[in-house]
Parts: sequence; C-alpha cells; structure tokens
Amino acid sequence: MFAPLILASLVLPLPAQATVILNSLGQLVSQPAITSSYRSQAAAPLSWVEIKGVGFMQVAEVFVDNQMADFEVTSDVALKLQVPKGTNPGDAVVKLTGEFGVSTHHQLLQVLPAALAIESKVTIGTFQGYAAVYTKNFKGKELKITIGNRQRVIPELDANYTQNLTKVGAGKTVSVMVFVDDELIQVRDLLIR
Repeated sequence: MFAPLILASLVLPLPAQATVILNSLGQLVSQPAITSSYRSQAAAPLSWVEIKGVGFMQVAEVFVDNQMADFEVTSDVALKLQVPKGTNPGDAVVKLTGEFGVSTHHQLLQVLPAALAIESKVTIGTFQGYAAVYTKNFKGKELKITIGNRQRVIPELDANYTQNLTKVGAGKTVSVMVFVDDELIQVRDLLIR
C-alpha cells in the first residue's frame, strides 16, 4: 500500500529523460536515454559511432537492426558502437539490453552503403546538357548508372577517378541512380542545365 509513495519519491532525483522500471529481481533500474542527434550519426558498416545520453554503464549488449554490435562504454554518458558488417543502408534500429530490459531507439543512426567508405565518393551533377557522374576510389568495382530510362554499365572501373557523361538535353529533369557492385549508392532527381 505504501509502495507507490516510496517509488514516486525514489524516481524524482533521476534525470528527466530516464525511464525507471523494476527489473526481474524487483530492483529499480533506469533505462538508458539517448540525446544524440540523428543527423549527426551516419556511418558505413564496420565504422564506429559515438552515442550520447545517460545510463550507459548498465548496457550489456547492443544490436543494430537485430545484429549484435561490438561496443564500448566510455562513460555513463557516452557509448561507442561498431555498425555490424552487412547492415542494410538506411535508418537502423538500435537496441540496448541490460538489467533494465530492452531499450529500442529509432532514427538514431543512418547506415551508409558499405561501398561508401570515407575515402570513396560519388558526385552527380550537370554540365552543358549532360548528366555527369563522378566517382572516386572505386577502382576494380562494377559501376551501373541509370539516367531516366537509359542504363550504362562499366563492368570494372580501371581508375580511382572516373567521369561519366550522358547527353540528355538542357531543361529536362531526369532521375539518376548510381550502383556500385549492384548496391544502390545514390539517387538524385536532376534538372539538366
């Protein structure tokens, strides 16, 4: 009968963003709270990402899109995780587990395609009636470019820097899709100048 009063008085001193629950042993524990910004968290598989928040000392396991991730708790307010190999590009669901149960976080991490390592780059632009696709550091990989209803395939890039021009005509808008080794890297609607 007095438990709700005691529970309420114990919850007050905790940070506003923490959620307090009872674990399986009936002990009060708080779930980690995340304060990191979604826009600042973008990484390719095998890259390390730092997550900021509170309550990380209790984390026992980390999952990214249901794949177990390597992680390191650097303090109660910072945790580093490695995006697992094979994680699909796009928004990833990050789950933290521990005595608090499971804490699930959406729109926390944007996974980049594996082919887009830090030193690799794809740029889509327009030049005098042409759609231009520039690549950097994809030597030896297959490049597939779709511009509108046309497709161009280069089975194996022979240089670390390439420039691919396709005549479209000024004033037209086309959708440009770039694939590296059959993995969609970039999509852009482009007004040809």
